[in-house]
Amino acid sequence: MGSPRLRSLQIHKYRHVVPGTRLEFGESFNVLLGRNGTGKTTLLELIEMIWAKGFGQIADEPFHLEYSVEFDDVTYPIASRYPPVPGCLIHVEVENATAEDARQDSRHFRSSSPPLEFRYHVTVATLAGEVMVTVEGTPTEALMRTEGRSARVPVLAASAWPVVWIAPAQYNYDNSTREDGTTILAAHWADLCRFILSYLDNTGRYDESLSAFHALTSTEYRLMGSGLHGARWEIARRLDQETKAYHLDDNLCVYFPRQLLERWYTVLANDPRREPPEFHDSIRDTDLAVFLELTGYSDVIVRSGTPARERITAVERLKFGPPEFRILLPNNRGEIPAQALSYGEKRLLSFLWHLACNPSVIIADELVNGFHHAWIERCVELIGTRQAFLASQNPLLLDCLPLASEEYVRGCFITCRRNADGQMSWTNLSAEEAADFYRSYERQTRYTHEILRSKGLW
Repeated sequence: MGSPRLRSLQIHKYRHVVPGTRLEFGESFNVLLGRNGTGKTTLLELIEMIWAKGFGQIADEPFHLEYSVEFDDVTYPIASRYPPVPGCLIHVEVENATAEDARQDSRHFRSSSPPLEFRYHVTVATLAGEVMVTVEGTPTEALMRTEGRSARVPVLAASAWPVVWIAPAQYNYDNSTREDGTTILAAHWADLCRFILSYLDNTGRYDESLSAFHALTSTEYRLMGSGLHGARWEIARRLDQETKAYHLDDNLCVYFPRQLLERWYTVLANDPRREPPEFHDSIRDTDLAVFLELTGYSDVIVRSGTPARERITAVERLKFGPPEFRILLPNNRGEIPAQALSYGEKRLLSFLWHLACNPSVIIADELVNGFHHAWIERCVELIGTRQAFLASQNPLLLDCLPLASEEYVRGCFITCRRNADGQMSWTNLSAEEAADFYRSYERQTRYTHEILRSKGLW
């Protein structure tokens, strides 16, 4: 599947951010530079709302944002009956503003602030600029226009799934064709958006502490407000004469690497009556094997744990929670639980697990906390072609970035500052700043972080 990319974000109104702020994002690394308190985490949280959460956590605040997301051509999985989907650009405008007819209800708690109404306008267009679908609405009514027709569609709230996916997905798929025999593009994109909703459910902000590790390993801990989901997955089996395991449902597999789940499905499919229905596997020959390379441990065994069971007639649903980890020490010196790992090792394991779940976009706050410089280099390499949004005060991260050209530099760095009046000012580098930096970088006489500091950019 082609990776989506956030192209731009315009902030008309949001907290203490300078109104009219407009940011352009690069296709690869987007690194936020600035002192503490200049809004780097605030910007990452906004990006996370766009990609993964919706705007529920700021539903009581006024805001007005615009952003654009671009897709290349997309091919569905091999088993799918759907044809490739052409690239498109989705432009979204969302606003939480005072409702025109707002009135205080005397039966409820009186607030000094007037009630807010969530409004949204979404346009889906081809990369050539042909508009396929528009959706606009409020929490009380919504209208979709496409192919010369208009129809009322379900309304969205600020707390809904990210508007960029939900709104186009409201278009009902049908087999309508154009005169040239091609299927309506908007219909294809509607179905793609439903596809994305199931596959990008695990995208979240990887935070600076051990919250992601706790969300991964604890049966009781659930991260509130930021970071990753708790891991869980479900599978069903039939236990009558037609004994079999039903294939994995992506909607029921959250924050779990597909490589492990496919292995465990195969085990159950070959022995549907397996008791107890528990699984374990080495991380060797998976994307997680990088952990062994970087830490020197002999192996890590991932265990599914004991499932909760729910049975209706002949079908039993097995519900698994977070995995359990056994870390095997080198030279047969025994094993330790994941909780005995060092701070950096815990963060490395949870980040590699996050990458193995294949999120299309990486959003990370202080990603390299506790990491040796060799680990930082490897993590930057593993992020690969994904679009990444990173904030860090660690100069080693900056020194590991693959800065290939002036254009790349301009798209890579975003400076975060506070004005004299306390407002947060976020800007891309100017063409002159990027050129000046890259000239110094090409000479290779100083590290990246040293050049940025000498130019007043960090």
